[in-house]
Amino acid sequence: MMAGVIPANQMKQVLEKHLSICITKCVWSPKMDLLLTANSYGHVTLQRHRSLQRVWQLVPSTEHTVVTGLAWRPDSNLVAIGYKSGLVTLVTLETGTEVHSFEAPEGVSSLAWQQHCKTASQGEADIWSNYMTPLPASDKWFSESSNTETNTASGGAGSSSNTSDPLSWQNSHILDNQDSLTLLIVGTEKGKVLLCAFGLVHCATIDLADKVPGLGKVLDAQCSHNMNLLSVVVEARDEITCSGEEESVRNVLHVACDMSVIAEHHRELYDLAKKYSEIQALFNYSTEAISQLREAWEGILLEMDTKLDAYFGMREAGEVSTDFLELLMFGRTPPELNMFLSTKLTEKGLKKLRQTVELNYTNMHKLVVKQLEAVGQGLTFVLSQVLGMARTQDRFGLLGVDEDVVNASFKEAGAFLLKTTELQAAIRLSMRDFLAFLKWLSVVHLRITGNQVPPELAKTTHEETQHIVNFLSDTLEEVVIDKDGKRHRKFRLEGVGQYLQDENLKKPPKCDNNPWIKFLDENPKMKDLPMILPQRRETSLIQEYSRLSEELIRLAKRSVDVISKNINVANGVIIFKHSQKSEVSISQSTNPDTQEMNVILVPSIKSPIFYFGKWTTDINDMYLRIKSFELSSTLNIALFRFTPTNCLSTSSLASPSKTTEVEHEEVSEAPIIAAQFYNGSMASVLVQDFGNVMRSLLIQVPVVLLEANVRSVGIPENCSVADANLDSVDLSKDVTRDSVCRLDVSAGLFGVSGARKLAVVVANHRRTVQLYDMEADEDDYDDDNSDDGAVNSSVVAATALAADVSTDQSLLG
Repeated sequence: MMAGVIPANQMKQVLEKHLSICITKCVWSPKMDLLLTANSYGHVTLQRHRSLQRVWQLVPSTEHTVVTGLAWRPDSNLVAIGYKSGLVTLVTLETGTEVHSFEAPEGVSSLAWQQHCKTASQGEADIWSNYMTPLPASDKWFSESSNTETNTASGGAGSSSNTSDPLSWQNSHILDNQDSLTLLIVGTEKGKVLLCAFGLVHCATIDLADKVPGLGKVLDAQCSHNMNLLSVVVEARDEITCSGEEESVRNVLHVACDMSVIAEHHRELYDLAKKYSEIQALFNYSTEAISQLREAWEGILLEMDTKLDAYFGMREAGEVSTDFLELLMFGRTPPELNMFLSTKLTEKGLKKLRQTVELNYTNMHKLVVKQLEAVGQGLTFVLSQVLGMARTQDRFGLLGVDEDVVNASFKEAGAFLLKTTELQAAIRLSMRDFLAFLKWLSVVHLRITGNQVPPELAKTTHEETQHIVNFLSDTLEEVVIDKDGKRHRKFRLEGVGQYLQDENLKKPPKCDNNPWIKFLDENPKMKDLPMILPQRRETSLIQEYSRLSEELIRLAKRSVDVISKNINVANGVIIFKHSQKSEVSISQSTNPDTQEMNVILVPSIKSPIFYFGKWTTDINDMYLRIKSFELSSTLNIALFRFTPTNCLSTSSLASPSKTTEVEHEEVSEAPIIAAQFYNGSMASVLVQDFGNVMRSLLIQVPVVLLEANVRSVGIPENCSVADANLDSVDLSKDVTRDSVCRLDVSAGLFGVSGARKLAVVVANHRRTVQLYDMEADEDDYDDDNSDDGAVNSSVVAATALAADVSTDQSLLG
């Protein structure tokens, strides 16, 4: 047996499962015996090894959504799902709960999630978060159920609320145990690559269009173990083709990107990304808090409209306020108001109105104090840490952290914090005036109906009278026009409502007696100092929220722009040409020991050859080669094929199960279906059986065998490796019988996991799945191939088929 070769003929078929919906993608977990699959309806399913038992299934919000990328976080605790529409979602392993999502421009074409080889931080920066103001759990974000619609700020999948945890508002479940930098690499349909730290923080966008003319979609993108090089396989329009059928021909290129800025500053990016993720979580929290604040405010308006709607219909615009003021000042009531107070408004209704108003105002005050004000404090706290980073330009300057930009964000966070304090006062005053009005209205109602007024209600002080006047002048009615052009009158609660509108305050608070504001007005130059927070008396809370949003976006965008500019893109090397209709199989692997990256490419299903390439991940070496030789010298490549030999003949191969085979005429070269790295030292190649089109061969090929045949190829401009007349190497003579296994399926898709010694093979029609143990014990293999084992296997397969069809039909129904 060849050294290092895994005996493929010891593969044991564990399960065969038939499905009613076609499988389009399958990816093994790097750490656990879990398989992630996507089907043609856009459903993503997590299944357990052995039985392929469904753990959870994520159904897309729209029908027939195309899943174009699946990626596991290196520790397997999170899964990234990319859709052709551009949506990328992160879901938890335990329940499939969505914890974060974002939109990638131009649609997602590939996904990969990789980890830096070195520990980035010892946790010294994270201790500061323990000193932040605790934020209460939001009902929408924290749910005791494992609902898949849980918001991105959830404290954990399926976990209950924990209001005592000062970090419960953060994406702590996403960042837990992340002691080194991870990058979610998102390829798009139009040749852009997005890099997202921890899958949360967008840190760079690499646009390949400047270097690659006629750019198409990114087929695959992987970075080296130390993140100093990004290897991208991308397709582009063939500029030479002109018309007819040749217009569909596309070039497949390899593009190398120098990411030294990330490799050299991975510790800094780790710390900065954590701070940005805290800022993002805080801002998302404030968005939800403002939404709840508006709901509480609208609840008061609705309750008042419901109680006084009947009287509104009797009077013209402006007469309602006048009637109540005349009643307060002179005790006169028009007939309409007298009839309304005596017949339409009940004592029970007034009591309920008072309770509702008091409850909603109390909730609004709590939202502002415990959530919005705490968010403002948290943002200023985190931004002060980012400001400290900005002042160490030698470490964070190349990551786009600029002191002036951070200062601007800090000042806007402070202005938002001050506005929340101002809103608290407005809520207290409005509630005071509203309750005084309702108390007076209750007294008037009792007198009109002839009931006795309790002593505690009978007395009205001058101060209370002023509160009632304030309420009637500021709060009562306004005319609004609906979408049909009809005019309606409704309550406006201007004292509080003006803060929740995207416009200047109609009645700003009086600050004439505030000594600090007087001091700033007398010394206007003081306002320009970095640590002096702006006090804008004319703006609303929503306007301050919008200003804060713009500054935080500018802060994050600067880092993205600077990091993106510091990533250098080399010209692409054309590997081969292919039709747009063909499906390219790509697998990339990095070897930390040799500082090299490897790639296997199959131009199309049933291609007679496959490509293997390798290149250095040493940036200095790469630039020396480019300077000394042609760019193509950085990519060493070889072509491989399989032909019939004694080792690959159908009669000499072991089959994982006993079925009747129908022999057909053998072909001279094996049609290659797909290829994938089993681990760093082994490649798995799936080919069609020479003698039976209904069967396939799984061949384990050592990477050292492939590397021994690669060589540098000088490629003229606009030519591919295929045009360089590179001879293909026949691997059949080097393949041993132990490294080949025949599968009882006409395969179309497969996935292997060297870490877990597993393989899954999907039939060409994509409705049959076979599961294999790649290194099964011979005793177990013999036992499972007994008659009883075959019967039990058939029963399990039939049961699984019935259960799966039933579930799929329910989903479709």
